[in-house]
Amino acid sequence: MLIDLHCHTLPRSTCSSLTITSLVEGALRAGLDGICLTEHDRLWPEDEVRAVSRASGLTVLRGMEVSTEAGHVLVFGLDDPPPGMFFARTLREAVTRAGGLMALAHPARSGMPRVDRAALAQLFDTVEAINGSDGLEENRAAAAYLGAVALPGIGGSDCHAPAEIGRAATRLPRAVATEAELVAALREGGHQAVWLTASP
Repeated sequence: MLIDLHCHTLPRSTCSSLTITSLVEGALRAGLDGICLTEHDRLWPEDEVRAVSRASGLTVLRGMEVSTEAGHVLVFGLDDPPPGMFFARTLREAVTRAGGLMALAHPARSGMPRVDRAALAQLFDTVEAINGSDGLEENRAAAAYLGAVALPGIGGSDCHAPAEIGRAATRLPRAVATEAELVAALREGGHQAVWLTASP
């Protein structure tokens, strides 16, 4: 299964020009099997996501990109944004309680804080090794973080505009239909971050 684990839409991410309709249409054109809506510091309502998935035939799941002092964090498997989520350790505790998964997003991007290997190992399950909006050098540097985390890296387009949809994704060894299944598949470690188009 090919799923983009990093997507942003209006109005929940005001930095995006993508509506949910334009994202879904672009994802289908790009040959994706699924997308994960990772809005900035906000979760989509579960019933809305299920309705989009049913109507489109595309697997649509929820995640969130949280801005913390340790950088931007992709979170999967949370039902509600927890109090204090902007502190990485507080977020980690909530994600652990929920049985979810945390990935450090685009860690080598300019302006992101440097996270040492000990903190990486304590706070994160994996790293976004391919970000479709980052350049080749940033992604190479991100992949170097993988030695400090337990799981293989993930990939996502980090799309905010139509031309960015489907640049990168995560190849899962089996299909998933729910956030819990996504987390379980990632925890198995058989996934791979992949480029779907030429890197920017």
